[in-house]
Amino acid sequence: MIDPDIRTLPTAIDPVTVLQAYRRLRSRTSWADEMSPTLFGPGWTSAESVERFAEQIRQLYLAHLELLRRLISGGPFSPAAQRYAQLAGPLRDVYLDWPGLPDELDPAQLTADDRLSQLFGRPDVVVADDGPKVVETNFDTAIAGQERPDDMWAIACEIFAPPAEYRSFGRPLQGMSDFFVELAAGRPSHAHWIMKDDPAVRRRVTPLVDVLNRTQTLVRHTLHYPGDDLNGIDSSGGRQFLHRAISINTVNTDRARFGELLTALRAVAPESTVPIGLSATECKLFLAWLSDPAARPSLSPQQVAAVESLLPWTRALNLLGQSDFEHVAAHRHDFVVKKAYSYQAAEVHFGWSTEGDRWRKLLTECLTDGDTWIVQRRVRPKIYQLVEYTDDGPLQRATGLACCPYLMGGKLRGLETWINPPEPDLTMITRMQFVPHFVKTSTAAG
Repeated sequence: MIDPDIRTLPTAIDPVTVLQAYRRLRSRTSWADEMSPTLFGPGWTSAESVERFAEQIRQLYLAHLELLRRLISGGPFSPAAQRYAQLAGPLRDVYLDWPGLPDELDPAQLTADDRLSQLFGRPDVVVADDGPKVVETNFDTAIAGQERPDDMWAIACEIFAPPAEYRSFGRPLQGMSDFFVELAAGRPSHAHWIMKDDPAVRRRVTPLVDVLNRTQTLVRHTLHYPGDDLNGIDSSGGRQFLHRAISINTVNTDRARFGELLTALRAVAPESTVPIGLSATECKLFLAWLSDPAARPSLSPQQVAAVESLLPWTRALNLLGQSDFEHVAAHRHDFVVKKAYSYQAAEVHFGWSTEGDRWRKLLTECLTDGDTWIVQRRVRPKIYQLVEYTDDGPLQRATGLACCPYLMGGKLRGLETWINPPEPDLTMITRMQFVPHFVKTSTAAG
C-alpha cells in the first residue's frame, strides 16, 4: 500500500519569496479566485510505494467488475447478496440512460484479460493511521478538476525546483495525455469531449484541452457543448473517440440538447474511450456490497485483500438490522450517510455536523424516501505536521490529507493531494487546498 507517511521535501528558499512567487503564478491559472492564498511545502512518496497502492486500486476495481458481471448475468447470488442485487435495480436508469448512445458494454469484457485497460477514474482516498481508505470510487470518465492539481504540481516545480527524480512522474495532465496517446495505438486520432455549457466550465476546461493539444500531435482534442452547430463537427484526424467528460446527471439537466449533440457525435465517433456500461461501477452501493462479508461474492485473494484494506466499514442503510441501525443512530460522530446514486458530494450527510436529534430523524427520512442510501464508518485522517507559507511567515499546521490517484487505462497517471481536516465539512469540496506532492522515481524518466 501507499506509504501513509508522505515525507517532507526539504527546501531552502526564502519564505517571503515562496509566497510571492506562488501568488504570482497562481494568478495566471483558471482557478485563482477559488483557491487558498497560502501554500504548503511539498511532500513526496516513492514510486514503488505509489505503484503498490495503485495495484490495490486495480484489484478493488476488478472486484467491482465481478459484481457488475453477476448483475448482468443474473447471479448466482447468496441470500445476503440477493438483497443488494435488488437494491441495484436503478443502476441502468441512473448510469446508462444516455440519449443517443447505446450501452455498448460487452459482458465478455468483464472477464477479458485486458479488462484493466478500461479502468478510468480518480477515487477519493483519505490517508488514515492504518493506511489509505477509499471513500468514493469515481470509476468513470466524468472525473474533473485535473487542471487544479496539475497547476499546483507545475507551480511547485517552478518554485521549489526539486531534482529531476521528483519531476519525471506524477503530473495529472501529462498522465492524461499519455493515456490518449496509448489509446490511439500509433494512429492519428481525434478525441471529442462532451462538456456542460457553463462559463465557469469553459474557463477552466479550455486551457486544460489546450495543454493536451500542445503536448503531443498524435491525438487532437475538441470540446463540444449542447447547442453547438451540429453541422460543423470536425470528423478529420483519423480514428475518432467519444470522451464522456461529464456525468449522466449533467446530461439530464439539458437532456434534449445533449441528446442532439450525442447523436451527432456518435455518427462521427463510433468508439468511446470507456464503454458506458462501466460507469455503473461508480455506484456507492458497490462499496457496501463488497464491504459486507456475508454478501461479498467469491473473489481472488488479491481482491479480498484490497477490499479489506481499502474500504471502511460500509453498509446499505436500507438493509441494516434494528440493532445496527440503533448503533449508527446513537454514534453520529462515527458515521456518514450518502445516497447510493449521487455525484460530486450531492446528498452526503456527516453525522458529526448534524445535531443529535436531527441525525436520527435524518436516518429515518432516508429509509422512507424510496431511494437507496449507504452508511459508512467515518475515516479519521492521519495527522501530518506541514509547513504552510502565510503572510505571518511559515507556520506549522496539523491536518489530514486526501491522496487521490489518477488511473487512466488502468495505469497510474498522477496524484492529487489536498487538505482533509480532522473535522471535515462539505466546504472542503468546493474550496479545496492542494498540497504539492511529488513522486520520487529511482531514475529520472526522460
